[in-house]
Parts: sequence; C-alpha cells; structure tokens
Amino acid sequence: MTVDSVTNIVHLSNFDILIVGSCIHMGSWIGPGSNFIQDNHGYMRQHSMPVWAFSVGMPPKKDEMGEEVKIEKWLKKKVAIQEHKLFQGCYKMEDMPRVWRLFFGCFRIKSEDRRDWNVIDGWTDLIVQDLRTRTSGTSRG
Repeated sequence: MTVDSVTNIVHLSNFDILIVGSCIHMGSWIGPGSNFIQDNHGYMRQHSMPVWAFSVGMPPKKDEMGEEVKIEKWLKKKVAIQEHKLFQGCYKMEDMPRVWRLFFGCFRIKSEDRRDWNVIDGWTDLIVQDLRTRTSGTSRG
C-alpha cells in the first residue's frame, strides 16, 4: 500500500486502485487534486482503475448535500468513481493568513473542528470490504 500526495505521483501504472481527495474551497476542489484529476482522468478511464474520491470542507449544514452532489457530478464527468464522500473538516485560526484572522476576529469566529472520525473510519471500512470482495471474486476464477 502506498499513501502519497497527488503532487508526488509520477505515473498511475504503479497503482491498482486510487483513493483521491481534496480540500474544497468555494464549492470546488483546490489546485492539486483538481489538476490531478484533469491530468490523469484519461488513464483512469482507459485502464478501468477503481477510484474512490473524497472532499473535505466546511459547508454550512444546509448546503452540505448540494455541495457533495456538485463535486460528485464534476468527478463523474472525468472519472468512473466508485463513490464520492464529503467529509466535514476543520480550520485553525493560526493556519489562516493574517488578513483572514483579522476578518474572522471581527465576527468572533473561532477555530472549529467538525471532523467525525467514526464516519471517516466507516467509509474506509466499506472500501476495504469492497476490495476484499473484488479480490475473492477474482481468485475463484
């Protein structure tokens, strides 16, 4: 198993499956993840590579489903993904540029962590189950 940043992947021929994700900003994947999909979608389609995708962001709860559907629709235009999942993320004020810290400070917005590790673990468990099923199905011949 190899875990790496999409910016370090030289060629997808080194992989049997792909789990790719990105932070989202303003409803879209940010540069590295978006560029990776754009640059490699042909190979993934041509080689029928199983791909799971996830996004991490902090949309308001009322917009969460719409944002997940929007990103999934964009991904499915490019890649035959098995599934896409939007996870809530976190932000820390100290990681923000100074101007954003000042802006958020005006509204008394504080750091927030909305990650639900049980949901994330559950999603990865489903991927493992799927892969085990695929493996056992091909080993029977």
